[in-house]
Amino acid sequence: ADGDYLVVSDDFKTRSAPDLKFFLSKNSFDNVNGDNATDGAVLLAKLKSTKGGNAYKIPSNVNVSDYNSLVLHCEQYSKLWASTPIK
Repeated sequence: ADGDYLVVSDDFKTRSAPDLKFFLSKNSFDNVNGDNATDGAVLLAKLKSTKGGNAYKIPSNVNVSDYNSLVLHCEQYSKLWASTPIK
């Protein structure tokens, strides 16, 4: 393979919002909020679709183990959309 990917499953579904992006955050998922979602975080990709599966290439200089949660964030309005711990 040509690197690591964030893979979103085919049953993925979320509400629409402008400017939804995936970030890796150093905050634990239960402490992340709209104000700190991007603090020290790395942008992975803009959300391609609000439903269905997709793959997002993780930049080669990013070590996922340095981060504690995956965040879906509406950057334009600083709204936390979703977060989950990185397993």
